[in-house]
Amino acid sequence: MTKKRGHILNNILKLVAVLAFAVACVLFPISIFGVNDYLALGIVRVLFTGFGIALMFVFGFKRHLLMRNKDQNNASNFKQKQPTNILHSTLIVIVIFLVSIFNFPFASFISEQATLEATAREVFTYLFLNASVALFEEVFFRGLVLLLLFELFQTIKSKKEIDSTTTVRHSLFTVHLPILIGAVLFSFLHLFSLDLMQLGYTFLLGLIWGYLVFVTKNIWLAIIAHFIFNLGGTIISMLGSGVFFTTFQIVITAIVGLICGVTLVVIESRRIRKLKITTTDT
Repeated sequence: MTKKRGHILNNILKLVAVLAFAVACVLFPISIFGVNDYLALGIVRVLFTGFGIALMFVFGFKRHLLMRNKDQNNASNFKQKQPTNILHSTLIVIVIFLVSIFNFPFASFISEQATLEATAREVFTYLFLNASVALFEEVFFRGLVLLLLFELFQTIKSKKEIDSTTTVRHSLFTVHLPILIGAVLFSFLHLFSLDLMQLGYTFLLGLIWGYLVFVTKNIWLAIIAHFIFNLGGTIISMLGSGVFFTTFQIVITAIVGLICGVTLVVIESRRIRKLKITTTDT
């Protein structure tokens, strides 16, 4: 077995092990505590997140937690040119966070179709559970699965002869494909809910949060965006009662999502175009 094949096999085995553990982490607490014991579910998620963070250190991904990116020779740093200016990066963060913010059912509360009535303990449980879920899912799917996919495809597609065409293809293979596969795997994690709509929007969220990690090279903004999104999605079910999906809410969510998608596609297209031009010039 060649050294390259050994690295590929090693990454695949790590990926399979992480996915198997993530699924076990989801099924175990549900089967033991039940879906209504939110505090117990949150505690278990935090414990499993600690193990996931330990794995990030073991696999060499600690800089994505500590925001250190000095080791530019490692494949997990994604040897690709990032969006080239601060404005683009800031815009990416803003539009992705808008998606999370507009998951709050503002229209339901404004139209008084939903109300909040909760004790201090219920508010604490609401915040703790949503934080634990965001931490667990981001550590495992953007902090382990996605980074392992980046390394795997970077190892498979090592560049030797560089020109404008092969560089663009290399970027598509080593950046976009891992993000796409990572989003699919993240979506599949939610199969247990038997909700087709949830499968759809978790796939889209996996795409944008994966791209956010690619741009920022750390998982913290993805964790925060995930946490805010979860808060909006569970605020009525955990802290109140009423209607979540009003017509206005659906329309606004669709518009914000479309704006986010178009913005990210335009920015990424410009990065690819500039990458092609830069390679041609050199």
